[in-house]
Amino acid sequence: MEERINFDKKRIILGILLAIVLLRLSVCFILEPERFMRNFLSSETKNVMFGIITSIFFLAGLYSIVVLLPRKCAIIICEEYIIDRSRYEAIGKIRWDEISKIQRLKKKSIQFFFKDGKRIQSPNDNLLKKFLRWAHNWEYKESIIISSAFLECDIDTLEMKIKKAYRKSRYK
Repeated sequence: MEERINFDKKRIILGILLAIVLLRLSVCFILEPERFMRNFLSSETKNVMFGIITSIFFLAGLYSIVVLLPRKCAIIICEEYIIDRSRYEAIGKIRWDEISKIQRLKKKSIQFFFKDGKRIQSPNDNLLKKFLRWAHNWEYKESIIISSAFLECDIDTLEMKIKKAYRKSRYK
Protein backbone atom coordinates (compact mmCIF):
# COMPACT_ATOMS: atom_id res chain seq x y z
CA MET A 1 0.00 0.00 0.00
CA GLU A 2 1.35 3.37 -1.01
CA GLU A 3 -0.58 6.59 -0.68
CA ARG A 4 0.52 9.80 -2.39
CA ILE A 5 -0.52 13.29 -1.39
CA ASN A 6 0.15 15.97 -3.99
CA PHE A 7 0.72 19.71 -3.82
CA ASP A 8 -2.01 22.25 -4.49
CA LYS A 9 -0.33 24.52 -7.07
CA LYS A 10 -2.81 27.37 -6.42
CA ARG A 11 -1.75 27.52 -2.78
CA ILE A 12 1.92 27.52 -3.74
CA ILE A 13 1.39 30.41 -6.16
CA LEU A 14 -0.59 32.30 -3.53
CA GLY A 15 2.29 31.71 -1.07
CA ILE A 16 4.78 33.04 -3.62
CA LEU A 17 2.68 36.18 -4.18
CA LEU A 18 2.35 36.77 -0.43
CA ALA A 19 6.11 36.34 0.07
CA ILE A 20 6.78 38.82 -2.75
CA VAL A 21 4.46 41.40 -1.18
CA LEU A 22 6.08 40.99 2.24
CA LEU A 23 9.56 41.13 0.70
CA ARG A 24 8.60 44.35 -1.12
CA LEU A 25 7.36 45.84 2.14
CA SER A 26 10.56 44.91 3.97
CA VAL A 27 12.64 46.50 1.19
CA CYS A 28 10.62 49.70 1.70
CA PHE A 29 11.91 49.76 5.29
CA ILE A 30 15.45 49.82 3.88
CA LEU A 31 14.91 52.31 1.04
CA GLU A 32 12.51 54.71 2.79
CA PRO A 33 13.11 54.36 6.54
CA GLU A 34 11.84 57.87 7.32
CA ARG A 35 8.41 56.94 6.01
CA PHE A 36 7.93 54.45 8.86
CA MET A 37 9.54 56.46 11.66
CA ARG A 38 6.43 57.86 13.27
CA ASN A 39 4.31 54.81 12.72
CA PHE A 40 6.58 51.93 13.59
CA LEU A 41 10.05 52.40 15.00
CA SER A 42 11.66 55.51 16.42
CA SER A 43 14.82 55.83 14.31
CA GLU A 44 15.97 55.35 10.73
CA THR A 45 18.72 52.95 11.84
CA LYS A 46 16.22 50.66 13.54
CA ASN A 47 13.97 50.73 10.46
CA VAL A 48 16.86 49.83 8.15
CA MET A 49 17.97 46.99 10.46
CA PHE A 50 14.39 45.73 10.66
CA GLY A 51 14.15 45.90 6.87
CA ILE A 52 17.39 43.95 6.39
CA ILE A 53 16.38 41.20 8.83
CA THR A 54 12.88 40.82 7.41
CA SER A 55 14.19 40.94 3.82
CA ILE A 56 16.53 38.03 4.53
CA PHE A 57 13.71 36.09 6.20
CA PHE A 58 11.16 36.68 3.42
CA LEU A 59 13.73 36.04 0.68
CA ALA A 60 14.54 32.67 2.29
CA GLY A 61 10.81 31.94 2.56
CA LEU A 62 10.24 32.92 -1.07
CA TYR A 63 13.05 30.63 -2.23
CA SER A 64 11.72 27.72 -0.15
CA ILE A 65 8.27 28.09 -1.73
CA VAL A 66 9.52 28.55 -5.31
CA VAL A 67 11.53 25.30 -5.02
CA LEU A 68 8.24 23.43 -4.39
CA LEU A 69 6.68 24.55 -7.68
CA PRO A 70 8.14 21.81 -9.93
CA ARG A 71 7.43 19.04 -7.40
CA LYS A 72 4.24 17.05 -7.83
CA CYS A 73 4.16 14.69 -4.87
CA ALA A 74 4.45 16.15 -1.36
CA ILE A 75 4.01 13.13 0.92
CA ILE A 76 4.26 9.39 0.32
CA ILE A 77 2.80 7.14 3.01
CA CYS A 78 3.81 3.45 3.03
CA GLU A 79 3.52 0.65 5.57
CA GLU A 80 7.20 0.91 6.57
CA TYR A 81 7.86 4.63 6.27
CA ILE A 82 6.65 8.10 5.31
CA ILE A 83 8.47 10.35 2.86
CA ASP A 84 7.95 14.03 3.58
CA ARG A 85 8.73 16.41 0.71
CA SER A 86 6.05 18.95 1.64
CA ARG A 87 8.53 21.75 2.35
CA TYR A 88 11.98 22.71 1.10
CA GLU A 89 13.49 21.91 4.49
CA ALA A 90 11.65 18.60 4.94
CA ILE A 91 13.61 15.63 6.28
CA GLY A 92 12.59 13.07 3.67
CA LYS A 93 12.22 9.38 4.54
CA ILE A 94 11.18 8.58 8.11
CA ARG A 95 10.68 5.01 9.26
CA TRP A 96 7.63 4.39 11.46
CA ASP A 97 9.77 2.57 14.04
CA GLU A 98 11.75 5.81 14.64
CA ILE A 99 8.58 7.65 15.73
CA SER A 100 7.35 7.54 19.32
CA LYS A 101 4.31 9.79 19.09
CA ILE A 102 2.21 11.67 16.54
CA GLN A 103 0.03 14.60 17.57
CA ARG A 104 -1.93 17.39 15.96
CA LEU A 105 -0.35 20.81 16.29
CA LYS A 106 -2.63 23.83 15.90
CA LYS A 107 -4.96 23.94 12.88
CA LYS A 108 -2.72 22.98 9.95
CA SER A 109 0.15 20.84 11.27
CA ILE A 110 1.06 17.41 12.58
CA GLN A 111 4.08 16.86 14.83
CA PHE A 112 6.18 13.68 14.89
CA PHE A 113 8.29 12.92 17.98
CA PHE A 114 11.24 10.55 17.71
CA LYS A 115 11.99 7.63 20.04
CA ASP A 116 15.61 8.41 20.73
CA GLY A 117 14.81 12.08 21.36
CA LYS A 118 17.03 13.25 18.54
CA ARG A 119 16.68 13.09 14.79
CA ILE A 120 19.93 12.60 12.92
CA GLN A 121 20.39 15.44 10.47
CA SER A 122 21.18 14.70 6.87
CA PRO A 123 24.76 15.53 5.84
CA ASN A 124 23.30 17.38 2.84
CA ASP A 125 21.51 19.94 4.99
CA ASN A 126 22.68 23.42 4.09
CA LEU A 127 22.48 26.49 6.30
CA LEU A 128 19.21 27.64 4.72
CA LYS A 129 17.49 24.31 5.42
CA LYS A 130 18.69 24.37 9.04
CA PHE A 131 17.51 27.98 9.46
CA LEU A 132 14.07 27.29 7.96
CA ARG A 133 13.68 24.13 10.04
CA TRP A 134 14.49 26.14 13.16
CA ALA A 135 12.12 28.98 12.14
CA HIS A 136 9.29 26.51 11.52
CA ASN A 137 9.92 24.32 14.58
CA TRP A 138 12.04 25.40 17.53
CA GLU A 139 12.30 21.77 18.67
CA TYR A 140 13.56 20.63 15.26
CA LYS A 141 16.12 18.21 16.75
CA GLU A 142 13.54 16.19 18.72
CA SER A 143 10.56 16.42 16.39
CA ILE A 144 9.43 17.46 12.94
CA ILE A 145 6.30 19.25 11.80
CA ILE A 146 4.38 18.43 8.64
CA SER A 147 2.08 21.21 7.52
CA SER A 148 -0.90 20.90 5.21
CA ALA A 149 -0.56 24.49 3.99
CA PHE A 150 0.47 23.56 0.43
CA LEU A 151 -1.24 20.15 0.16
CA GLU A 152 -4.32 19.12 -1.81
CA CYS A 153 -5.93 17.45 1.20
CA ASP A 154 -7.02 19.04 4.46
CA ILE A 155 -5.36 18.42 7.81
CA ASP A 156 -8.04 16.00 9.05
CA THR A 157 -7.60 13.68 6.04
CA LEU A 158 -3.81 13.89 6.31
CA GLU A 159 -3.90 13.10 10.03
CA MET A 160 -6.23 10.14 9.49
CA LYS A 161 -4.00 8.65 6.76
CA ILE A 162 -0.81 9.11 8.76
CA LYS A 163 -2.23 7.68 11.99
CA LYS A 164 -3.75 4.72 10.14
CA ALA A 165 -0.38 3.84 8.55
CA TYR A 166 1.39 4.38 11.89
CA ARG A 167 -1.01 2.02 13.71
CA LYS A 168 -0.62 -0.63 10.99
CA SER A 169 3.17 -0.49 11.30
CA ARG A 170 3.04 -0.90 15.08
CA TYR A 171 0.93 -4.07 14.86
CA LYS A 172 3.35 -5.81 12.49
